[in-house]
Amino acid sequence: MAKKANKISLEIQSKIKEKVDAFNQKHLTKVRAKYTPRISGKFIYLDRMVTAGNGKICRLIFDGDLENMDFAIYKYSTETYDPKCWLFPGQTYVDGTLEGAMQAGLEAYPIKDENWITLKLFRILTKFFLKNYIK
Repeated sequence: MAKKANKISLEIQSKIKEKVDAFNQKHLTKVRAKYTPRISGKFIYLDRMVTAGNGKICRLIFDGDLENMDFAIYKYSTETYDPKCWLFPGQTYVDGTLEGAMQAGLEAYPIKDENWITLKLFRILTKFFLKNYIK
């Protein structure tokens, strides 16, 4: 039986970071995005960083077992984590693990390629104007 946790130990926090880093390496290196865990008490918040900014994705509740955590998707419409919401793209990936939560997040909040195109265009135009008009 897993012990109840009010605060996630440094050892478990290290394991969480390793799992998140492995997922990022396997699934997100080509799109220049990554998940970042934020830990507060027994909560693990998974945010996704992209060049255009950060985004909240979901929250897990650690209760002593990294393979059996409670999940809540972040709802931008209410700006809350909703543990009762189960009708969203990617919900079939939710299995109590970090990996399942991150995979569900990729479906619920897909990374859009146009963000990268917009950013690249902005950088090109900025360099052009700095070179030609700012002296």
